[in-house]
Amino acid sequence: MKIVKESCRDHALTNTEIEMFKTACLLSGASKRDKYMSMYYLMGVFGLRIGEYCHFNRSWVIIDKYGFKIPVSQKCDCAECIKERNGIWSPKTRAGSRFIPGSIDPVAFEFVVRHYTKLSTGGYPPNRFTAYDRTKNLAWRAKIPHRVYPHSLRATAAMMIAGLPNANAAQLQASMGWESLETANHYIRASGIDVERAFPINEADMKSLKRTQEEVYMEKLPEEERRKVEMILADAKNATGLRDRGTGSKKCDICDNDVEVKNGRWVCHNCGATNSID
Repeated sequence: MKIVKESCRDHALTNTEIEMFKTACLLSGASKRDKYMSMYYLMGVFGLRIGEYCHFNRSWVIIDKYGFKIPVSQKCDCAECIKERNGIWSPKTRAGSRFIPGSIDPVAFEFVVRHYTKLSTGGYPPNRFTAYDRTKNLAWRAKIPHRVYPHSLRATAAMMIAGLPNANAAQLQASMGWESLETANHYIRASGIDVERAFPINEADMKSLKRTQEEVYMEKLPEEERRKVEMILADAKNATGLRDRGTGSKKCDICDNDVEVKNGRWVCHNCGATNSID
């Protein structure tokens, strides 16, 4: 029996779970709310890796270009960097040094910008272990029924960016800092955006779908109720009542709304009644 290995894409948050997670952040109390929302936005919207989030620096915010610029390296006095990297932090890969446009989510970008003075290397953001614990606890409070961890927040961002109207694999790769274009293609395929673009639903299709849904609804009604509904609809469509209230405006006898008169016929756009004018 072949065992399929789970990917962090399998633990990306759905739209509903995103709202649940954000609600848990907002309900965490005034002293924690902004920290937790910034954490979600940086990893779950802009796709920072946990190491990038834990080393977020105010200098990364580029206001005039409306985005974040992750450097090739920077000095860092955290215990991990001093012990393992001689006081120099750098992204996981060279591709990790990148520009992330704030236009991915302007609300999220402006939120982070308002609070970026807190997001320096002076003890906040937290170390990666604290970030793991915070993510796990917020997901538990949000009652999300699967594992949630920092990299699944990053996967959530990748799925969201992949689904943007004009996004392609190369842009996704650049924004997420992947070395391989194939990784971006995996997310494009998983998001289903290529299929949506190839088979767009136009307005006529939506109207047809709506009619089909109405027909299905009618079929499910008991026979007596269905006949009543059909009679009401028939009366509205075949109505001949048309009144002039003396103000020059014509009124429909069915719904008492103004009607449009054109080429010897009148039509009520509210209830659909129509007929010729005697």
